[in-house]
Amino acid sequence: KEISQASYTVKTGDLIAIRGKGRLEVGDVAITKKERYRVQLTRYV
Repeated sequence: KEISQASYTVKTGDLIAIRGKGRLEVGDVAITKKERYRVQLTRYV
């Protein structure tokens, strides 16, 4: 389903499509010491 909300939070295992980049699977989502998000993405070819 298409989501157009910028506030939607992605979860581990979600598949997202980015125009010009292709499909990506969300891997590990972690928060750093400075409270920033570190997201691991896997590209589908």
